[in-house]
Amino acid sequence: MSNIGHVVLHGGMHKTGSTSIQEAFEGYVDSSVRYARLSIPNHSIPIRAAYSFFPWQIPQYRRIGKTAASSIRAKYHFRSIIKDELTTPAERLIFSAEELGSMPKHAVAAFVRSLRRYAETVTAIVYVREPMSFASSVFQQQIRAGRAVFEIPQPNYRRRLGTLGGVLGRDAVQFVLFDPDTFPGRSVVSDFCQRVGVAPEGLRAPSARSNKSLSLESTALLYCWNRSNFGQIRTVSGVSAIREMLGELEKTFRSPFRLSDSIVHSGLNWEDVRWMESYTGIARETVAKLAPETCQCRVSSEADLIEIAQDSIKRLQEAMEALGIASSITDRPEVALQRLYEGLVARADRTSPQISPRG
Repeated sequence: MSNIGHVVLHGGMHKTGSTSIQEAFEGYVDSSVRYARLSIPNHSIPIRAAYSFFPWQIPQYRRIGKTAASSIRAKYHFRSIIKDELTTPAERLIFSAEELGSMPKHAVAAFVRSLRRYAETVTAIVYVREPMSFASSVFQQQIRAGRAVFEIPQPNYRRRLGTLGGVLGRDAVQFVLFDPDTFPGRSVVSDFCQRVGVAPEGLRAPSARSNKSLSLESTALLYCWNRSNFGQIRTVSGVSAIREMLGELEKTFRSPFRLSDSIVHSGLNWEDVRWMESYTGIARETVAKLAPETCQCRVSSEADLIEIAQDSIKRLQEAMEALGIASSITDRPEVALQRLYEGLVARADRTSPQISPRG
């Protein structure tokens, strides 16, 4: 007899509210449903580490310089935790990993084989985002992470959706258009709850919107900062300052960011879009049509971003003055933002507890 009746995999895509779902479900358990406890609410890294041939090649591990030996220890640690979850009885067990679609196919296949040893059925729910808003959302996220190249993100539907469907079987995957207007209360968490049979009232209350988007002006300023040597100097001591700086930008600037539909449309791989439509059954007129140009200022080029950043300097300097951080009327956008960053670092250093030397 199987320990688990039904395993539900939530497989993203990226930029479809995955973080909100994961944070809401973290630690959730009732008489019939349990959210897998893998140390962190986003199960992407634990699953990828546990089932990859070469876990030290995981991008997140490479960024922090994790050694091969440490990565292998993590691999078997996470395998043990996953096995504990699968051997603890439950009617339904939920895993959430938006990176399932971008993991190596061998890792996804090995993970699913492990699930099927202990579960009667394994199915997946994947939210699909239309390419226009996907490009804008991913673009500003990449700028937040330090990207300094003006490049339109591609949804890569075949890779993101085809891997999971190929391993589980197409009939085992439910593809849902990410359209908040169709969700209960415009909430992807509520929509997911309906699909897995969980009452939203029993979940953790979110303190704030997860992965909040950057404003138009903030994206432009950060892009200029990233392009300079300033934006590439991101030491451990400056992480909290960067977080505070993003908060100050969020309070100062509110215009929504959006790439021009024409530039996204012209750069799309339409063969990939047609594949998605055929594979998921989501109609072309719903996904691929050009949205009306309702936003007054949409970004069509790198020059647009630089111009917007330049036009934002005065308001940025006013915000800096309120914080007691000096600037100059001749500052370029990247210089002004660097002054804000350095001012916040200095303020954090002044307020940090000092440790007296022994002697």
